[in-house]
Amino acid sequence: MKIFFSWSGDRSHSVARAFRDWLPNVIQAIDPWISSADIAAGIRWQDEIALQLRESRVGIIFLTPENVS
Repeated sequence: MKIFFSWSGDRSHSVARAFRDWLPNVIQAIDPWISSADIAAGIRWQDEIALQLRESRVGIIFLTPENVS
């Protein structure tokens, strides 16, 4: 199952990266996607993000005090 991880800011990004690395160890059927690690160089990032959002069954938004507003 593809999961889209959404983040904004340093702390949120750190937490999202930790979840991306950890979650497949707990639930092997999970295929996490995060823009900072999974967009190849030279790819049009807007198109890639739109594609991943369409293909994902679940999205997780990482909110922190810095990005909540």
